[in-house]
Formats: sequence, C-alpha cells, structure tokens
Amino acid sequence: MWPLPDTNSEFQIGHRIDRGQFEIIGRLGEGAMGAVFLVRHVNTGTEYALKVLKNEKDPETLERFRREADTAGRIASHHVVTIHGIYECPEEHVHYIVMERLRGENLEQILKRGPLSHEVALRYAHEMATALEAAHAVGVVHRDLKPANIMFADNGMLKILDFGIAKLNEEGADDNSKTIAKLTRRGLILGTPRYLSPEATTTGKVAAPADVYALGTILFEMIAGAPPFDGNMMQILQARMSQPPPSIRARVPDVPPALDALITSLLNKDPAARPTARQTREQIEAYASAPQTLPLGLGALRDANPTYVALGAAAILFVLISMCAIGSSLISTQNDTPIITPLSH
Repeated sequence: MWPLPDTNSEFQIGHRIDRGQFEIIGRLGEGAMGAVFLVRHVNTGTEYALKVLKNEKDPETLERFRREADTAGRIASHHVVTIHGIYECPEEHVHYIVMERLRGENLEQILKRGPLSHEVALRYAHEMATALEAAHAVGVVHRDLKPANIMFADNGMLKILDFGIAKLNEEGADDNSKTIAKLTRRGLILGTPRYLSPEATTTGKVAAPADVYALGTILFEMIAGAPPFDGNMMQILQARMSQPPPSIRARVPDVPPALDALITSLLNKDPAARPTARQTREQIEAYASAPQTLPLGLGALRDANPTYVALGAAAILFVLISMCAIGSSLISTQNDTPIITPLSH
C-alpha cells in the first residue's frame, strides 16, 4: 500500500479513484516525483499506467509534474510514451497522469544481461533518434535520456518516457514555456551523471545536442556492455572533461570503422560539432545501406522506412508488402500521429 499525500486514504488493490472510474489493480514502480500504478478503466476495461504526484504542497514539483504531461504531449512520435492527460483526483486531492501501459522491461534491465548485437543496438538507436528528432522539432529537450527511461511496447516498439525535467527552448516561447525555463534555470545539474553531456556540467547550457550525447553514450553502452566513462559521479565527470571519448573498437574489435566514427561523432565534446537527431537517424540509415559494413539483418532499417531513399544507383523504396514480410518490430519513420488521445468515460 502507498499512502496518498495529505489524506488518510491509500492506494491499494481494488481501490477506485476519480469518481470510481479507475480501479487500482497493481503497482508498477516509484520515481522521484511519484508512484506509478496499474489501473483499469471500469467502463472500457482498458489498462493504463497512472502516475501519482507525491508532494502536492511543493509548487515547483507540481509544475514539473504538469510539464511532464505537457512536453510529452507536444511530441508527435510513436516512439514517445502516449500521455492521455493530467487530471486532479477530487476525492483524494492529488494530481495524476494517465499514460499508456508498457508491459516489458526497460533498457536498463535488458542491458544488465549483457551487450546487444550491433543490429539490435542500431535499431534501438534509430528509434531513439526518431523520437528525439520529433521532440527537438517542437523545442523539447529531454535532458535525462538514459536506459531506465526507455521501454518497449507489446509490439517491440521503443518508447521514451519521463519528460519530468525536460526543457523547452525559449525562442518563440509562450508563457508556459517561459515558466518552464525559469524552473530549469536554477544552477542545478539535472540529469543522470553517466549520460550527461560535457556542457551540462560546465556551462549548464543544455540544448538538443545534450540529448544526442546521451544517445551516443547509450549506443556505446548497448554494444560495449558499459558506457564510455564509468565509475562514481566525480570520476565520470572528470574523465568526461579531461579525456577524449574512447574508441568503441578498443573494447569491441569487430565494430566496423563507420559505426565507430558515428558513435565518436555523437560523443564529441563540442555540442556544435555533434550531428543533430535528424542527422543521426539519417546516418544510421545510410550506414544500413552500405552492404560492406552491414551487420546481418540491419537492412531492415532501410527497408522498413517508407521515406528513406537508399544511396546509389540501386536505390529502392520498399512498399508495404515488404514491411509485412519483415515484421512489425522493425522501424518506421513515417509521419507520426499526435500523441495525446482522449480517454473514454
């Protein structure tokens, strides 16, 4: 059981909340801002993940909680967890976010069993880059991309979640995004040290390239079994600032030079020198189009992308029938539909 803040109520199996429309059927976990429960809509039978805010009294925490729903809702990508909305539970006086339920493991749990094949790692990196491209297009910077924030839908599709410390760029910012900027301009290091970009710990100016750096760190870890810099927080930060990023071929000799070069570019200390999320996605697709460096099965990235034009005279755009033959677990970068969907009452 988990006590609700400022009430004598408790979330427990069978408890119904919000005028009885949701029934608690399990607990999925707990994070810094709130606990996540498995709920069933009593009218439709649909299962959702319901994230409940812990500390309602702290205005900044509540604003961050609202921002998690708002920022994720701005991003039109199938590779970002679907947020159905943020609500206030009247009888318990708590706020909660209703989102899609993801049943599988997160990437952190998967990596505990060891490194991934080049093919799988690149497929995951491609889906992460696709999600970041969509986020950056609407001015959203995640700022805490890490394996624990990456999960998978029932069909195997990668999903990025937890936009609780995301930041919106201030160019053309509306009143809401200006409030967000104020919340994140506190001189604090936000994020997970292992995946923080060098600029996040020096200038504190975190923009879209910081997400790309985190993606490069995760890609390195997926293939090598460990991130490029490891140790305690101070060791990681010192190594990141004083040492060049290690070549992944020094740890995994069979990594092709082209893939090594891609990872190195993502880990460039200069944020202006890193590729954008879109360029990263395109480079992975271009890498997949080169047969001489193509890991077994990686051509699926190219074949399943309906907008991708393969390089060279042999360029072919595969139609839906080829996608069906490959399987639903492969990548699509077609235009994604909006992520916020209404609940049925």
